[in-house]
Amino acid sequence: MAEPFGGTINVDVRDSVPDWASFEPAGSVALVTGASSGIGRAIAQELAAAGVLVALVARDAARLAAAAASIENAVAFVGDVGDGSSAEELVGQIHDRFGRIDILVNNAGRGMSSRVEALDIVAMRALFDLNVFGAVALMQAVIPGMRERGRGAILNVSSGTSLERYPGLGAYAASKSALNALTFAARAELAADGITVGLVYPGPTATSFEVNASRDPAPTAQPTGSGAASASAHPDVEEPSAVAATVMDALRSGRAETLTGNLLRFGATLPTPNEGTP
Repeated sequence: MAEPFGGTINVDVRDSVPDWASFEPAGSVALVTGASSGIGRAIAQELAAAGVLVALVARDAARLAAAAASIENAVAFVGDVGDGSSAEELVGQIHDRFGRIDILVNNAGRGMSSRVEALDIVAMRALFDLNVFGAVALMQAVIPGMRERGRGAILNVSSGTSLERYPGLGAYAASKSALNALTFAARAELAADGITVGLVYPGPTATSFEVNASRDPAPTAQPTGSGAASASAHPDVEEPSAVAATVMDALRSGRAETLTGNLLRFGATLPTPNEGTP
């Protein structure tokens, strides 16, 4: 792994950390969550093809084993990212097998479609347990080892929905917006330790994500446009392999934020740094 550029951390700037000049992942060890199917599995395949040893993490043991069997240099570790208390144990198991973790890809997540008035608070807490707190727990578990080695990469998979305002998707967008804010903070906090932290924003993707989302039985307006969670309502749906290629590009570049191709084609843009700040 290439060392990051040096530089002054300015925590008042959205992308305050210089990008890596280059990053070649071959020979690294990566932990990928939500890796039994969809985007996570495609990310694991992309990493393995680049010479990375991949620890696949997901809850479904049978699907996870099938994914590991189809990917060279991949090992399955059954775990529930939504149970943040298990993060240390999970990371310990991967350390025992591979000796270290160089790359963390927090991909596991679920959706939620509900009007604010009808939100199930228990279900919303479970959503945040997976989409936010589980991701943070894994970050906390891998950071000490990365800091000790003076290098590492953490990539959190957000959603284009967090860049827009859609009725019916407030809880899901809020969970991803929280992840975004924590990612920006961690990026600035960890730069001096040689750890690069970034985000990828997928747009609508051809996975079972929408089917698995919890939802309000009452109808809500179907979102369209950049970052819409409903793939069926969007004219430009990406394959998981395309999102995985974007993730690899984000890792190699060390950028703070990366949009997938369909969001770019739709005209999505990232907020201006410090937008709205006096």
